[in-house]
Amino acid sequence: MAIKCACAPILTSMSSALRVAEIWIYPVKSCHGISLEASELLPTGLRWDRHWMIVRPDGSMLTQREKPQMARLLLSLKNDQISMQTPSGLIELAMKPGVRPERTRKVRVWNDDVEAGVEPDARLHAYLSDVVGEPVELVGVAQGFHRQVTESKVLLDQPVRFADQQPLMIATRASLRELNNRMDEEIPIHRFRPNLVLEDESGAAFAEDGWSAIQLPGARIEIRQRVARCPITTIDQDEGRKISAEPLKTLAGFRRDKNKVYFGVHAFSKEGGHVSVGDGVRAFGVGSL
Repeated sequence: MAIKCACAPILTSMSSALRVAEIWIYPVKSCHGISLEASELLPTGLRWDRHWMIVRPDGSMLTQREKPQMARLLLSLKNDQISMQTPSGLIELAMKPGVRPERTRKVRVWNDDVEAGVEPDARLHAYLSDVVGEPVELVGVAQGFHRQVTESKVLLDQPVRFADQQPLMIATRASLRELNNRMDEEIPIHRFRPNLVLEDESGAAFAEDGWSAIQLPGARIEIRQRVARCPITTIDQDEGRKISAEPLKTLAGFRRDKNKVYFGVHAFSKEGGHVSVGDGVRAFGVGSL
């Protein structure tokens, strides 16, 4: 958790070399990501990120933790329309904010129970059920959806969609280089499923641990906390299968705190804005996370 103080934020990094290198969204929770050149930033996260989720008949969420093959479920974005690639071709996803769904149902995201809209195209449910090997449905954020961030059982005034905890996850290439230097085989950054990847070739690894906020030309983003990593990081996001115990094994050797290992930081933006690849970034810090 970031250490707070009553004083004004102290500038810890104003290097013009720090920039946005990659932008990623994951429209369906735990499915393959989409790399973007630019995106609208909302208080709930990047537009279309974690906007849909696959659920079982009892409403519980399904993720790569149980079904690594979900990483192979491909999506595309064209003209602000998200589509899923199936053997029969692209199927457009219908659930949109403010749209009244034909059918709603209660679903659970960890300990949060929310009302979600059910995608109307039965072909999607049949396809997804076949891929994961059990009956499932695809639900989305529609009219009436409401979920807030919960930390240590305390409800915060921060909206979120189907992300695990916070609207944004930020990682840096400097931290990935340090991690890869410690492992026998390198892994790509998308193993960590970040939303924003920042680059500064002369930057220190894990400098983000001490950030309290970052300023982009089109948005200010507040840093909430370090991200405790789960077994999804051990799954190859292109092949949809677990390769080894890495990177968790190596992270445990130098990024362990009690029973958790950390990589990247969670974040949010109260006002939202816009972010593009190449944007310069100013980082502020008020202590360590």
